[in-house]
Amino acid sequence: RKRESRHSCPWRDLIVRTIAIGEGKKLKLTIEQRARLKDFLINDHKKALDARAGWENMCRTAIRMYQGTPPDHARWLPFENAPVIEVTIGAMACDTVISQAEDLIFQVKPPLTIRSRKGEFDDAADAVQDLVNHGVESGFWNFEPGVKEGLIDQVQLGTVVGYIPYTKTVRKTDIREVETFGPKIYCLAPEDFIIPPNATKDVQACKFATMRMWMGKNELNLRARLSNWTVDDAASPDSSSIVRADRMRTAGVSGGSLDTKPAITIGDTFCYFDIDDDGIEEDLEVIWNMTSGNVLKV
Repeated sequence: RKRESRHSCPWRDLIVRTIAIGEGKKLKLTIEQRARLKDFLINDHKKALDARAGWENMCRTAIRMYQGTPPDHARWLPFENAPVIEVTIGAMACDTVISQAEDLIFQVKPPLTIRSRKGEFDDAADAVQDLVNHGVESGFWNFEPGVKEGLIDQVQLGTVVGYIPYTKTVRKTDIREVETFGPKIYCLAPEDFIIPPNATKDVQACKFATMRMWMGKNELNLRARLSNWTVDDAASPDSSSIVRADRMRTAGVSGGSLDTKPAITIGDTFCYFDIDDDGIEEDLEVIWNMTSGNVLKV
């Protein structure tokens, strides 16, 4: 499998992290190795989340202003408990930019043109062009929904994170079993993509890159059964991300659910960590509970 996490930072440079996973065999860790890895994950992620508190507040404010949510601070101008009316001028400007960006991308057919550098590779370029046309126009790569969702984050928040895993889907009916596989383009909420506070433009050299996932108990049990996770010690968080909470509230999908239990926070972390204490860092993928810090799979 190959996974790419594309992250456009506030300085608006595109940085890409590519991870190639082999057979994905589960490592057997000693108690000491597991404890060292747990301490590393908890401490480094706490530093990263603390360092970006200001950025998350900025995102929260941008989301609330786009939706026209009145500020929750004390209302005292021009008199106490004065009503506050939000005029969403910025939201109208955002919608205009998003529409222009969508027209710019999707009015071009195909959106990506393949050209060979040498004449001897013309046949190969034509074959790749056919592949691109099929993946984009058939919806097989989830190109249009993924790009449109990413444009909203880019314009509203100034940051977009793309996640492109190589997926395999199996569907069973009473007649046949159908397997589909290939890359899929998804947009990941920027607040759920975590990198170290001292990260540079070379995200490939980052100490870690984490995708934060929110799962219900049933989904967690299913993923555990399919991917061989150890989830006996999984615990739910006390509260959700403040940015996520505002996203859900402004989308009108928070509250009123039959399942009142908060989602379980699972981290999918790609990191460099010296797991065998030989002085050389290994390239690991770690699935862990971001509330308890317990490691589910390495």
